[in-house]
Amino acid sequence: MRSSLFLLLIALPLADAFSQPAGGLTLSACYEQAREAHPLSARGTWLLQANALQIEQIEASRKPTIQWKAAASIQSEVVDLPFQAPGIEPINLPLYRAQSTVEANYLLYDGGLTDARQAMESSALLTRQQEVEVSLEQLKAQINQAYFGILQLRAQREILLATHTDLQNKLGTVQAGVRHGAVLETEADKLEVEIYRLDMRQEETEGQLKGLVAVLGALIGEELSPEVVLILPESDEGLPLEEEVLRPELRLFDLQKQEIQSRQALVDASRRPKVAAFAQAGLGYPNPLNFFDESLSPFGVAGVNFTWDIVDWKKADRDRELISVQQALVDNQREVFLKNLSVQDGRYREELASLDQLIERDRQVMELQEKILAQTSAQLDHGVITASEYLTQVNALLQSRLQLEAHRIRREQVKVDFLTHKGLL
Repeated sequence: MRSSLFLLLIALPLADAFSQPAGGLTLSACYEQAREAHPLSARGTWLLQANALQIEQIEASRKPTIQWKAAASIQSEVVDLPFQAPGIEPINLPLYRAQSTVEANYLLYDGGLTDARQAMESSALLTRQQEVEVSLEQLKAQINQAYFGILQLRAQREILLATHTDLQNKLGTVQAGVRHGAVLETEADKLEVEIYRLDMRQEETEGQLKGLVAVLGALIGEELSPEVVLILPESDEGLPLEEEVLRPELRLFDLQKQEIQSRQALVDASRRPKVAAFAQAGLGYPNPLNFFDESLSPFGVAGVNFTWDIVDWKKADRDRELISVQQALVDNQREVFLKNLSVQDGRYREELASLDQLIERDRQVMELQEKILAQTSAQLDHGVITASEYLTQVNALLQSRLQLEAHRIRREQVKVDFLTHKGLL
């Protein structure tokens, strides 16, 4: 009877329940809008900019370095030859020295160190980006809570409205009986009191409904009308049987392992030799290259440097072992995460099975209550029972209708929560 009408008022079955229909708002649309409206979405742009700057900084290490250096010193004594060669003037080195130089260094071969550092930065960027995705995924639970809360309150509002209409109609019948002296006036008063109570419940429900619509609007970054059409993804099917999990956390675990693995190239590069060219030119007093030149003189030096840490006391081996341990820790985190998901799977399936049984019981109770109310309504019309007895059955039917619709919508929410929980939405 009315129960099917109530469900139609809040849920519009579609072939594709997660597409955006004209004039309606689906869950998938809410998810997308919430992502776009959340400040975290802007973090991706900043991460890209930071990564580009880091890559440029690392790339700059390939370029030659040029430095200007100057130094001056004074000392207590200098080299003094104990003899004097015939025909050669004595050497009188000054006690103070000064020189100004320009030095250039260029790394010819760094063992792949620069490439390894750039690869690490790129890997770290992917990890940070996925961390943003994981954080944004949490919005779905908030959306589900507000979305189905609105549907629940709307179902409650429609049932209260229908009950209110029934009582208004019954009040008219009872008042007619009062005018003809067949029914006491207090019986009509009892109906009016119940109507006032329904009015208060409707106002309370309306206030809660507006509050949840405001919450949903704030989440998706859009001002919503209190009567915005929400498309309930209704389906008669149960939960999917496949064990596939598409949560973004799994992708994050993979990227974390890749980031850790990228350090391996850095360890390998640190063990390779390094070759660099250098050049130095400047003025010195006395001449730093000519022991016999005591004047201010230009000088220059150029050459190649070769360095190789032949022994590192197994530092690289420990670094490689540390990489393996850290990857094992990530694998353990992944196993714990999947275990927790698996534990929750049973709860969702059991709750869905319980709701299926409750809905069937609710339907049976409601049908019986409708029969009882129809009988008591006729009895009230003939003055056989009081308004209080009639209202008892009205409230019983009202409660059964509210409970049935609450369980129906909760069933849909459990399915959506399960799909969200598995990352399938």
